[in-house]
Amino acid sequence: MLNDPWFTWLHPLSQLVVRIDELLDDKSELSLVEVEHFLIEARSLIRPSEEGDGFERSYYEALQREPDVIFAHVEVKRLLTKVAA
Repeated sequence: MLNDPWFTWLHPLSQLVVRIDELLDDKSELSLVEVEHFLIEARSLIRPSEEGDGFERSYYEALQREPDVIFAHVEVKRLLTKVAA
């Protein structure tokens, strides 16, 4: 699955998850700066764009194609906004 072209567009998101996971496995405390950096990166990733390319465009297409993706998108946006508050 990792090398399947159908999933290539998800690499930016999976790379973010891997980096977060590695930091959590490190067992050292995360700084507020590190947490904020990851939040900013996550927020910027979940911006679909009809005119975009790469991740933004593919994310937009997934939102158009699958209602469950819309529900997940709304929940992730809500959680990321809640963390910022």
